[in-house]
Amino acid sequence: MALLGLGFGVFVVASTAWAKETARPELQGTALGVYGFGATIGGAVGAPIGLWLAQSVGVLGTAVAGGILAFGSVFAAPPTQTVPETPGGVTLSEDPESTKLGFQSGTTLVALSGNLLAVTVYASALTSLSSGGTSLPSWLLVLATLGIQVSLAFGRLTGGWATNTWAPFHIGAPMLALLVGAAAAFASFTAPWQKLAFSIVVGITSGAIQTIALTILMNRAGTTAAISRASAAWNMCFDIGLGLGALATIWTDFSA
Repeated sequence: MALLGLGFGVFVVASTAWAKETARPELQGTALGVYGFGATIGGAVGAPIGLWLAQSVGVLGTAVAGGILAFGSVFAAPPTQTVPETPGGVTLSEDPESTKLGFQSGTTLVALSGNLLAVTVYASALTSLSSGGTSLPSWLLVLATLGIQVSLAFGRLTGGWATNTWAPFHIGAPMLALLVGAAAAFASFTAPWQKLAFSIVVGITSGAIQTIALTILMNRAGTTAAISRASAAWNMCFDIGLGLGALATIWTDFSA
């Protein structure tokens, strides 16, 4: 299991960086949004398929089949056009500061913090739908869970498109405010239609913020090494946010 987790981690970091490297600069936000959409839909569809395969052919067979499919996708993708660098390691199109992606940078910290908060809120809402403490009808739980996953995918796609039209921070701030408001409403209201509606808003805004944060990080990455660091940092915040969201729901259930 540790080996599977390590392989998955390396694959997602590499694929996120790949989305940046293969995209034209003017379409970078859209490319990252499409990547995020595919990753989210793939997870939503792949999770139940993976569970079914694990029960049918075993975990080992499922892991081997998934590995072969992932390996085959590498050869199906177009070749990467590496950004040219000067002998000093600085790209021809970026200033020296863009190659560093320093974590002491305020812009980088804001982007990572926004991503962490967006994922934490999304994970908390999703976990609360499947926790044993809820008294909502089963049909609503299934529909809301599907709704938040699908809306997250479209939110990522929308966030990528929006960053090609407006400055990332100009759309990130109102999206963050909308996410916090939707999360508070999701936690406060109990009517089925309210839960369903606000879960969709949480998914859309969280997905948009995730792509906006990733675009900000990639905009500051001017070398292959900086792109890889940006990808790793974004994915680490995503994983930490999933854990924090689940812990927040557990803590809330125990405190109730």
